[in-house]
Amino acid sequence: MVQANQERMGLIMRTVQTRFDVRAIESSWATLNSMVHLRPILDELGYDQMISFMNALLDVVGDNEDHALSGLLDLVGDLVSKYEREQFVFADGE
Repeated sequence: MVQANQERMGLIMRTVQTRFDVRAIESSWATLNSMVHLRPILDELGYDQMISFMNALLDVVGDNEDHALSGLLDLVGDLVSKYEREQFVFADGE
């Protein structure tokens, strides 16, 4: 009874046991990485390349959150957003 109450209150956390096929991921990553250097953006060239990739994804994904590439678009958007926050200082009201 005490444990059930604690679970309902979120006091007991469960660990998620997930197995990943790292070999398959490695192969897929190598293929993706040869086409798109998906890394944190460090300079203007990397920014321009990531913007181009993001635009290409937007052309395909659009606003379809169920599209197979929507998670990748989110990730690329986050990388672009992080770089912009760090590099571009906007005056108040802009």
